[in-house]
Amino acid sequence: MKLGPAVKGWWAKRKQREEELNFDPVKAEQHEDGLLRARERMQRLQDERAAEHQQKAEERSAEERDEKINQWETFGVVGKSKKTKPSAPPPSRRDYFPMSGHGGGGGYRPARRNVGGGG
Repeated sequence: MKLGPAVKGWWAKRKQREEELNFDPVKAEQHEDGLLRARERMQRLQDERAAEHQQKAEERSAEERDEKINQWETFGVVGKSKKTKPSAPPPSRRDYFPMSGHGGGGGYRPARRNVGGGG
């Protein structure tokens, strides 16, 4: 029989009893207040960082918007495209006939066998 786990359990219970006997409510309240202040400070720092990030993102989007407007003004009137649309689709192959069965990867594939019998 191993005594290690039993001794550890006994020792933990003994420590817990000692802590319960030596419990100081004032000290516990001070500890909780310290934790609360630390959480508030960390939240305040996070809020400041979030505000800075939001401001930078807004500045970036404003710069991008201004840059696009400048590009539109320098390249001409908005809406006119210099690209020409193709007049007609490209001619198809003369030897292409889908019903002939030549070429392409398609082929006959039989239907799935529906065998009865479920489990």
